[in-house]
Amino acid sequence: MSTQTAHTDLIVLNRLRYGETSLIVRAFTKELGLQSYLVKGVLGAKKKGLRASYFQSMTLLNAVVTTSNTSRLFTIKEAKPLLIGQGYLSDVVKSNVALFMAEVIASVLSEGHPEQELFDFVSEQANRLESEKPAPDFLIKFLLGITRHLGSYPDQEYKPGQVFDLNEGIFTDQFTAIQALSVPTSARLASYLGIDFDEVTPHMDDKATRKELLEGLLDYLSAQIAGFKYPKSLEIIQSIF
Repeated sequence: MSTQTAHTDLIVLNRLRYGETSLIVRAFTKELGLQSYLVKGVLGAKKKGLRASYFQSMTLLNAVVTTSNTSRLFTIKEAKPLLIGQGYLSDVVKSNVALFMAEVIASVLSEGHPEQELFDFVSEQANRLESEKPAPDFLIKFLLGITRHLGSYPDQEYKPGQVFDLNEGIFTDQFTAIQALSVPTSARLASYLGIDFDEVTPHMDDKATRKELLEGLLDYLSAQIAGFKYPKSLEIIQSIF
């Protein structure tokens, strides 16, 4: 059996208990893309270099991982947090936002396919979530950032009165689109396009507009990505924002 050891930065997406003391962790790694790792004994007696608290959604780690040519399930031997004091668990809003982000990321990635620019973007947003209170439109900007790095950013050509076609990713006349955002929400989407994440959009959304836009962007991702799964945390997010 050939086993190799490597260092990689990774973002924890989710975890599943395995046996009495171990975890299977799904993670987005910078060099290897989406991977699954066995973390042995982390729920038992104190394990050197590993803590169960490290393996929460959207935790950024630098990890020592092993791979084997006889197994698809790799292992994490050591890990250390890349952000100081990631406080998602102690903040109800942040922990649910982190869960939503992790669910989306897990659904847009392909196993073992590196997406380093996307990794850097998601890492930046995890840093932002740690250091700031998320604005009501944080996840709208996050989903648009995902589409940009996946090469499916919406077309920016917009004329007043048009609607955004969720299947084609373009603004068009409202009578030609089969599935589209409403005219007001399409106008709101247009105001987000082309801006940096840090920029403030011209006006705050009302809750109904945010709901339609967030659901619409998920519909758009579903049209672009085969097998896309809607986040289970969507209902909670909508109750928060």
